Amino acid sequence: MESSLRHGNQDLLELSIIFRADSIMSKIIPALLTIIMVGTLAANAQTVRPIPYPVIPNVNFDRAVENGTRTSTGEPGPNYWTNVANHEIDAVLDPAIRMIRGSELIYYTNNSPDELDRLIVPLR
Repeated sequence: MESSLRHGNQDLLELSIIFRADSIMSKIIPALLTIIMVGTLAANAQTVRPIPYPVIPNVNFDRAVENGTRTSTGEPGPNYWTNVANHEIDAVLDPAIRMIRGSELIYYTNNSPDELDRLIVPLR
């Protein structure tokens, strides 16, 4: 026998099973069904999300919001910029003497409103 139950927004299915009274299964199966139903209800229960403490922005974040490079949500603002570097590498490998010789041209575009007086390129 099947009948439909309603729990919150979840539709549950109640199963009634008839067993012989002398069968050990008549005691085990209903217990298993009860465990499954309780587990299903627990899994479908909505958890309450804790309310976080207020976030206090630091001075640099406030300055970025004032300058328009960030929004109050932390996303890029209307004045957000990034610098761009492109390069061309010309290299020759000489395996006989285990040496690489070459040169590189770096094209660096400063999109910052600040002037850069130096560019640091780490070589490894």
